[in-house]
Amino acid sequence: MVNKTTYIHPIGILIAGLSMSFYEEADFTHAEAKLLECVRMGEHCVLGETKPDVSTPENTIRACVLLNVLLNKDLFEGKLEIRGAYIDGAVILDGVTKLRPLHLTHCFISERLSFGDAETRSIALENVTVASLCGNSARIDGDLFIRRCNIAESLELFGAEITGTLSCTGTRLGLNRDDTSVNLITASIGGKLEFNGGFSANGTIFIDDSIIEGIFDCSRAFLSASKSKHVNPSAPWEVPVRALSAYRARISGTLNLRETVAHGELSFTGAEIGGDVDCRGGTFETPSEIDPITLRFTRIKVGGNVYIGRGLRSSGKVEFNGASISGNVNCAGGQFSVPYDPKPNIQKLLGNVTRDALSFVNARIGGCLFLAPASEEANVASSESSYDTPAVIYGSLDLKGANIRIIADSRAAWPKPTNRKNLHNVIYLDGLEYERFAGKDITAKDRIRWLKYQPTAHLGRDFRPQPFEQLMTVLRNMGHRLEAGRVGIARERYFFKRALSQWREAPHSIPLVAILYLIKGFFIDHGYRPRKVVGRMLLVAIICAFYYNHAEKQGVFAPSDSQVLLDETLHSCRVISPEGNITQVKALVSDQKTARRWTACLEEKLPEHPRFDPMIYSLKILLPFLDVFKEKSWVPMWKEVEITVPTFGKIVLPASTTQIVVLFETVFGGLASVFAIAALTGLIRTD
Repeated sequence: MVNKTTYIHPIGILIAGLSMSFYEEADFTHAEAKLLECVRMGEHCVLGETKPDVSTPENTIRACVLLNVLLNKDLFEGKLEIRGAYIDGAVILDGVTKLRPLHLTHCFISERLSFGDAETRSIALENVTVASLCGNSARIDGDLFIRRCNIAESLELFGAEITGTLSCTGTRLGLNRDDTSVNLITASIGGKLEFNGGFSANGTIFIDDSIIEGIFDCSRAFLSASKSKHVNPSAPWEVPVRALSAYRARISGTLNLRETVAHGELSFTGAEIGGDVDCRGGTFETPSEIDPITLRFTRIKVGGNVYIGRGLRSSGKVEFNGASISGNVNCAGGQFSVPYDPKPNIQKLLGNVTRDALSFVNARIGGCLFLAPASEEANVASSESSYDTPAVIYGSLDLKGANIRIIADSRAAWPKPTNRKNLHNVIYLDGLEYERFAGKDITAKDRIRWLKYQPTAHLGRDFRPQPFEQLMTVLRNMGHRLEAGRVGIARERYFFKRALSQWREAPHSIPLVAILYLIKGFFIDHGYRPRKVVGRMLLVAIICAFYYNHAEKQGVFAPSDSQVLLDETLHSCRVISPEGNITQVKALVSDQKTARRWTACLEEKLPEHPRFDPMIYSLKILLPFLDVFKEKSWVPMWKEVEITVPTFGKIVLPASTTQIVVLFETVFGGLASVFAIAALTGLIRTD
């Protein structure tokens, strides 16, 4: 170490007006003498081009000498610039007013540098090693540069006011006893805040309630929460694992986290950001098992776009709950997962919870949520998404209560299934509102599959109809009315499933509900396809007409008018039993070998009687309100009907078969008519 026994206070010498020859007689080191000479000449003091590792007389400047030079107002004007010095001791400038600018390059400070409550124009540290740096409540009228420095402990700037830029590019920070690396709480920065270019912090960075008038550039940085916070077996849920905390911070420019690597939560709860939020290419993870969040943007306000895709890798939840975002949110090309399997004791505490990989609960997004590239026909500001791939989500996607103008997604962007028992891969859609889709998969089949990604409870006993209704409204507004109807049909199925799941509460109503559901769905698809009933009725009419035609050839039908049956001129058309009752209708042909039919006999002997037409007869039975044709002139008799079925051969149907077919067609036609009229007149609503 340097001998300090004959040290003479330089301030006293300078005030006395002594000559420079006295400095030569004083016990100064070579470096201190050179510093005083450079100050007298108004030059920069260069003691070396590299940072010294050890103290020597050629590079050592005692802290007290440096302080006296800085505090002497009569010695020189302008900034003090020193290069390659080993500064021995703590540099304490607390409370100093009108401190001259200080510029240290390639220097080593053995203890701390403190300028708390000081007033100065600028301070620049370039490649400086120091134990700690403290400037709480300092007033800096200019820039504070701390570039490529090594700070063993923390950077303390609580309540500091900096009119220019605070730049910590490439700086490496340790932590203090509170596990803090940077304390910028309530600080005010008139320019940019730079924690970029290889910046590294081993403790929590606090910028809560701070004001940054420029951008916050934290790109290509390495952030890590204190290792002492990673494990707390007794109460792990009580310890926040945050690498950066920016509660209620106000950033007028852009928040840049591109290619940043963070081990611990980055929290911007309640922050206001005037520009964009850019996290592309970043790697974020958290050791927390209770609340594994990597990026917390709860209740944040963003004036521009949010980029959390294209190379982003998050091993924990990315949360935008309650956020208000004016522009787009681009997740395309990012990977979001919740990799942590809770330990048995923690799982018991949490229960069988669903862990979200991406959460937008109650968020408001004024632009488009890109989970996948938008289709070319969507005409949406793509935010560079056209070059990205769909987002990869391992975990749940939570959109409850969100309001999003446009959604661009695809099946590839929906949560991926895993083999982990306690991890649910679902999409929460209850309360989600949106205007349209910009993705490629907007067919009813795709969207119904999207709805099926909801939790099982939301599709069963605790059925949530709002996601279905919102989807139907959007599809209608986009011109896909048929697709909207298919979604409505799917909604009715889940309504029915919920009713069945509640059978214990009202078991007597289940049969009625089931019958009504089946009938309404069969005839008009619950009102969404009222024209379907026409096809059903026509099909039934054709099938029944085919049967009637077959039965008529076997003499099943007879005239319903009793006068025709008793007409003596038609005696040859009937056979009378000994008792005098008509038991069989067999009009004999001329050769008496083949039985004739009433339909054929009357056509020959009584041409003015309405003829039997199977199709017209079937339509009359099906539509009882049609009385244009007199098909009621014919009625079926109790007579067996023989049919031939492939593979089974000939089958004899019971004598009552024809009456049953007529009864079925009558009931079918009545129900079909009622539901058709109800659907067409709006009695059955579909919205």
